[in-house]
Amino acid sequence: VYEIMPVSFVLPHEYVKFVKAFTEIKETGTAEENVWIMKPANLSRGRGITLINDIAAVSYTDSTVIQRYIVNPLLLRGHKFDLRLYVLVTSFRPLEAFLYKEGFARFCSEPFSTSAEGLNNKFIHLTNTSVQKRSHKALPGVLSADNTGLKTSLKYLRESLHEEGIEWHLMWQNITIVVLKALVCASDDIPSQPQCFEVFGFDIL
Repeated sequence: VYEIMPVSFVLPHEYVKFVKAFTEIKETGTAEENVWIMKPANLSRGRGITLINDIAAVSYTDSTVIQRYIVNPLLLRGHKFDLRLYVLVTSFRPLEAFLYKEGFARFCSEPFSTSAEGLNNKFIHLTNTSVQKRSHKALPGVLSADNTGLKTSLKYLRESLHEEGIEWHLMWQNITIVVLKALVCASDDIPSQPQCFEVFGFDIL
């Protein structure tokens, strides 16, 4: 019911569970299917993120989230992208939230590939603007919100996806469901504060 993100583990606490999952995929799948992304819990803007396909490469000093990497993301002109959306929550009990219909899309500057040779190339895999702004490449035909050629408005993205035959309305419905499920999952851990509100940023792949 709540399959809104890939299989994930928090290291070091769930290291044994991760090893079991890694081993099962290695025994039943292909090497390109057994790719994982590691994200230090205390860093942001793409810092410290690595992709691994070898369990011997798993290394960490602080709490780290490791997730099975999505090897078949939706692409635009062969490039990986994600959406940054904002949600205003005025109450968790009862849940009252408002999903802003604008936002922006972030693109990788190099064509997507899951080849072993490209796993360390952040310009292929990480959409973070702080990473991509260091690239000297721009995605042809993508309007830029920050003059880097790597960000665009949702309006432009909708038009581009429509040209590719992708139905935006259905995609938006699915995004709304993901946001709702994520908020429900977190609701028990957030104390009731009737006079407060919170704006959450969601990254949707």
